[in-house]
Amino acid sequence: MIQFSNMDGSGGGSQLTKSSILSSYTGTLDLSDENTTTINVEGSSGKIMFTAAYLSHDADIPTEAVRKLVMLSDRFIIGADANARHTCWGSTGIN
Repeated sequence: MIQFSNMDGSGGGSQLTKSSILSSYTGTLDLSDENTTTINVEGSSGKIMFTAAYLSHDADIPTEAVRKLVMLSDRFIIGADANARHTCWGSTGIN
């Protein structure tokens, strides 16, 4: 299990991977931060990156960590809790 928590309780992330799956944390690649956790998974067809991201309602979207991931790899899956604002669902603004 990879887990990252802020000491002030204002965010964090984690990913749980089955022990038989070869995976590694990408913290040294700046693809993880207080709201984003990325791991590499090696499979028979190569490497793929899995990212769990929380996108705050007041954050720039995409975040810097997500932008770096998209530029670095063409094989990735991103799961996001995107607290996006848009007038389509009643918000007063768009981010």
